[in-house]
Amino acid sequence: MDNTEQVLEWRLSDEELTAELHTAERELCRAYARMLAVVGEIEQRDLAAGKGFRSTQAMLVRSLRVSWKEARARVEQATAVMPVARGALAAGEINAEHAGEIAHVLGQAPDSVRPEESAGHETVLVVLARQARPSAVRKAGVGIRDRRADSAQLAGAGTKTDPRHRPRPIPSQQHSTAWPPTENHPVAFSPYRTHRPSKHSERRAGARRATTRLRAPLERHASGGSRHRHAERSGDPHDELGV
Repeated sequence: MDNTEQVLEWRLSDEELTAELHTAERELCRAYARMLAVVGEIEQRDLAAGKGFRSTQAMLVRSLRVSWKEARARVEQATAVMPVARGALAAGEINAEHAGEIAHVLGQAPDSVRPEESAGHETVLVVLARQARPSAVRKAGVGIRDRRADSAQLAGAGTKTDPRHRPRPIPSQQHSTAWPPTENHPVAFSPYRTHRPSKHSERRAGARRATTRLRAPLERHASGGSRHRHAERSGDPHDELGV
């Protein structure tokens, strides 16, 4: 049967072979979605403990002979709350790598994130995954994480109405949005950005100063030798004495 399939593939035209490539990829994604469903049910039942394994990951490693990294990824994706991503994976619209990136982003969400907000982030990531590579989904996830951090920081600053609790602005943060001025507490930043030299710059400046100090006596000695040779050529004793 395998030999017959190989012959059939060999006889396919370029267009048919390309279509077969996409068909096989969709079937692979559907099979992976089925795998996640099975792993999620095993985790829900705590079946691994009943079989003598310390965790579902250990059961996957021993039973399926996969790596610990792959086992952790499957359990993470199987237990993550991402119904939209699972539906897209079962339909063959996204692949396993997309699902892994989406599960990683949703797993990093703090407890303060509301369920509807997390569902909105998942929808955005799935829409992107349908038309982009997993690396683009990862970058979008980093942007979502940063916006969450900024929102949490701004929300924390808004709860402190006492100006004494506000951090003092420094010139190096004049373009930062971490401490925005308000109408009641305006801040006039300097238009010039102060620059504090780094340790590497300070070391280079110190090396230049040390080189200058060592070079000065050598230059004076060299200039004295030049005057001495000039006095020998001219025969003037005053030039030899440097007078």
